[in-house]
Formats: sequence, C-alpha cells, structure tokens
Amino acid sequence: MNAIARTLPTRYLVRAFVISRPYTTGLVRLAAVLAVLPALWLARQPLAALFALVKDREALLALVEGLGVWGPLVLGLTIALQVTFAVLPGHVLMLAGGYLYGFGTGFVITWLSTVAASQLNFVLARRAGRPLVYKLAPRKLVDRWEVFARNQGFVFFLLSLVLPIFPSDLMCYVAGFSKLTQRRFWVINMLGHLPCAVGMSLVGSGLLTLPPGGWLWALGLCGVVLGLWLRYGKALEARFFPFAEEAV
Repeated sequence: MNAIARTLPTRYLVRAFVISRPYTTGLVRLAAVLAVLPALWLARQPLAALFALVKDREALLALVEGLGVWGPLVLGLTIALQVTFAVLPGHVLMLAGGYLYGFGTGFVITWLSTVAASQLNFVLARRAGRPLVYKLAPRKLVDRWEVFARNQGFVFFLLSLVLPIFPSDLMCYVAGFSKLTQRRFWVINMLGHLPCAVGMSLVGSGLLTLPPGGWLWALGLCGVVLGLWLRYGKALEARFFPFAEEAV
C-alpha cells in the first residue's frame, strides 16, 4: 500500500480523500444509528414506564415532590442550562413547569431561570468573547445570525426573543456582540421572555388549550408582527432607541 501511495501524486490522494469523505461520514452516522437501535430495544420497558409516568400527572408530581425544595430548583437549573447551551430545546421543560406546579409557580420558575441564563449569555459574549461562545453554541449559526442582526437595536432583539422563528437562546449571545448596553438588554430580556413563559405555563397547566389550528394562527400572528417590523422597525429604532444612547 505504501509503495502504491508513493507512486501517486499527493494532489490525487487529497482529492480522493475529499471526494470520499461525505460517504465515510454517512457510513459513520448509519453505524451510529444501528448501534443505538439495540440499546433502545433493551431499554424499551424502562422507557415505557417513563412515558406512563409522564402521562400520570399525580404520580409525576409525587415523584417531584419527593425532592422537596430541590424540585423547583432542579427544574429551574435545567431550564437555565438549556438556555446557555443553545443547541438544546427547552419548550418541553417550560411546559413541565406548568404541568407539575401549576401556572403561577411554573411561570415564576420558567421566567426567572430563562431571564437569568439569558443575561448570563449576554455577559459571557460581551466579556469572554467569541472563543467561549463558539464552545457553547454552533459557530456557523452564531456568525450567520450576527450578520443578520448587524446594526439592529432594541426592537429587533426584543422580537428575536418573542417570535419563535428566531433561536432566542442563541440571539442572547449575538446581542452580546452588538451595540446594546447591558442595562438595555436586561429590559429586552425581561420583556421578551414574558410571552413564552406565560404561554408555556398556561398550556402546561391545562388552563389554555389551543384548537387544532391554534398553532397555525399563532404562527400567522408572528408573521404579521415580523412584517410590521420589516416595514416600520427602522423608524421605531431611530425615533425611540437611537444608537447614540448605546455603547459597545
């Protein structure tokens, strides 16, 4: 094999490696999936028991209450961690707060933990810079959204936390690279996370049940709000939130 390699120009070897790399990556992913399937099969009974527990609110609540004061703290810390590690989805955890503790307590846990972690994301981006942020969130996504958010201000970042079409956790890092002051982002942070915390807690607690097309109406409303921002956002920024009041 070494003798054959020595007879081939280096550029052809490199080209062959680059061409074959996607197929190799695909085979590795396929092998990983095939390795996971037996594990899922072996764990089918514990998983079935877990799903049954989730469906039984009283049993799940009794389990969490067994943790005492640590129950809400564990939930809040878990929500905060998913905000900091922006690749993790967190809406299920927000629903769990309302489901387990009712609307009031669930809302407080969700809102406070989300706001605290989001402000931490902003501070980490502002103080530690890109090297740390790139370890906590996908670099390509951070760079892509930073380009999109360039020269944007208060209204844009507020909408980025309100509208579900934005990766809100990641946008907190992007805001840290912007011209927003920490105090101004604190206001954005508290206001921007209110709608999601209220909505998820209401749905989780069972106080709000959306009809089959309810989510489509919600997405449509988000589209209308985004359209209004595209039309009037710059004027609002210039009138009420000028960059002159902001500092890097």
